[in-house]
Amino acid sequence: MSVARISYDERKVIEKLIHYGMTDQEIADELSRHRTSIHREITRNSNNRKYYQADYAQYKCDIRKNLDRKKYVTHNNSVIKFVADNLKDFSPDVISGRSKLEGTELTVSTESIYAIVYNDKVQGGSLYKLLPSQRKRRKTSRFNRIDDRGSLKNQVSIRFRPKGAENRSRNGHFEGDTILGKKHKSMIFTAIDRKNKSDFAYKQSQRNSDGTFEAVKEMKDYYGDIFKSLTVDNGKEFACHERITEELGVMVFFADAGKPHQRGTGENFNRQLRRYFPKGIDFRKISQASVRGVMNKLNNTPRKSLNYRTPFEVIGLKQFCALLN
Repeated sequence: MSVARISYDERKVIEKLIHYGMTDQEIADELSRHRTSIHREITRNSNNRKYYQADYAQYKCDIRKNLDRKKYVTHNNSVIKFVADNLKDFSPDVISGRSKLEGTELTVSTESIYAIVYNDKVQGGSLYKLLPSQRKRRKTSRFNRIDDRGSLKNQVSIRFRPKGAENRSRNGHFEGDTILGKKHKSMIFTAIDRKNKSDFAYKQSQRNSDGTFEAVKEMKDYYGDIFKSLTVDNGKEFACHERITEELGVMVFFADAGKPHQRGTGENFNRQLRRYFPKGIDFRKISQASVRGVMNKLNNTPRKSLNYRTPFEVIGLKQFCALLN
């Protein structure tokens, strides 16, 4: 039996096997672990077995690991200024990763940046307002939320998604979503490629499935045959999914209810958009050109998943229209 600590990849396997109804012993056999190790992992890193999720389990593990690692960095004025200056445009993770990639003299971990931000909040500061989410404290409960919306007719499950979309080995497979404006009277359609992280955003003319179809059609015109599939949630705005497949030739797959992590790339993209379009804004007063401008800016923003390069750096502007390869 292995005595090494449980890895993130193993946690993803545990999450999947729990979903399939396997017991602790069966999971332990699959991972060549002792049953007690699996039971302890599930007990320590989830609220209960039903809500075990790899991302949340890894987060709890990292928090425990860093409890006794308080750094001097939260009191270092030059680092604090470096963080404050960069938070205006980048997330804590990108600041940390990009500084390491570029080999700058000032490097700081993601957790240290959050420590700086929330230490500043305790002292009456407003650095937290520069975070993409603008939260006043770290929030973990999002992993336990349950989506109780009804399902749409003739949905195709995410489990039937092509292998190239599932393992992120092929371009053209997007995760789609929408973000709402003031009083839920306006909406922006969003999508991001699972592999190369190129993104698309479009202000819908209507806040319904017809408006969503219009947005997806614009996306089809933008990407052409490169655009192969779209993975979305169970929102009623995607009731046009059969029309999208029939008229545009784009397969639409639905994530499981209450499983936002299955569309984690899209969820993260929405949080980035909220930096520019905060909650409470009326999208009816925002031009399509402004939305496109933000879309292009994010396509030139470094991403952790791309080793802190930008989507355009990865795919190359000249190859942008040849993403099929």
